[in-house]
Order: sequence, then structure tokens, then C-alpha cells
Amino acid sequence: MQIEERKHREEIAEWKRQEEIRIKERRHQEEIKERRRKEEYEERKRKDEMILVAQKLKLKPVPAVNKLYGFGNQRVPALKSIGRIKADVAFDKLKGKEYSLFLTMSS
Repeated sequence: MQIEERKHREEIAEWKRQEEIRIKERRHQEEIKERRRKEEYEERKRKDEMILVAQKLKLKPVPAVNKLYGFGNQRVPALKSIGRIKADVAFDKLKGKEYSLFLTMSS
């Protein structure tokens, strides 16, 4: 009788431990989802602000997602563009017309 009772208590304790593990894992997954949701919201907000600034400058941003590579690693993109604008550019006395400039998110 005592052996069965002890075995039953151990089963209950194990079930409770497993339930606690499931609850912790569920909370962890919910935290991850919430963090991702906030990051996506912030990214959308920054994109909208960038597009608004471009429009205030009378530039017409065109959605363009491109992988942009830096000088170091040519296999992994350094940035991704979110848009493209055409603009006239002047440096000192040099002028250029209709250059394509890619809009990227600041990190």
C-alpha cells in the first residue's frame, strides 16, 4: 500500500513538474512573439517616417528591396534597401542628374 501511494505521489509530482515546464515554455514563446511584434512595429514606423521625410523633400520614393553588399563579406548582404529615389546630386562643382539612391534603414 505504501509503495503504491508513494508511486502515485511521484507520478503527481512528475506531472506537476512537466506542467510547470510547459507553462514556462508557453510564456517564453509568448515573450518572443511580443518582442517580434514590437520590433516589426518599430521597423514599420521608421520606414513610414523615412518615406514621409522623402516626400517632404519632394522626392518620390519607389519601393525597392535590394540586397546591398559591403567591401568585407561578399556573401552576406550588409544592408537591405527599402526604397529608391532618383535625384540630382552635386558635389563641389560636379553635378549629376537622375542618380538612383537607395533608401536603407539606419541600424
